[in-house]
Amino acid sequence: MDVLALLQLIAGPMGALILLAVLLGAIGYGGWKVLNDHVLPGIKTWMAKQDERFEKIMDSHEKDRAAFREAVTIIDGRLEEVEQDVSEIKHAINNAAQIKQLQTELSVMKEEASHAGS
Repeated sequence: MDVLALLQLIAGPMGALILLAVLLGAIGYGGWKVLNDHVLPGIKTWMAKQDERFEKIMDSHEKDRAAFREAVTIIDGRLEEVEQDVSEIKHAINNAAQIKQLQTELSVMKEEASHAGS
């Protein structure tokens, strides 16, 4: 094989194939290097920050739940007091109604007594 045939082979399809292989290798290695050196550490950092944010959210949620439980307990105690007050008011109203009925009966008895005595 002479030099001219070798130059034609290198400049022709074989040269293009070698150039393609070199470029793909360089791009592949460069891509792997960028992925490995920059993208993956960035993803790991982002995930760690997400975990921290999630923990903060969960802590805040737990504090909110504790405050909610305390508020419900206070409201429950107040509701029991209101129920007791309502029960006492109902009892007082019933007593007042009974007193009114007794007063009415007493008035009727007095009128009957005054008619019977006359």
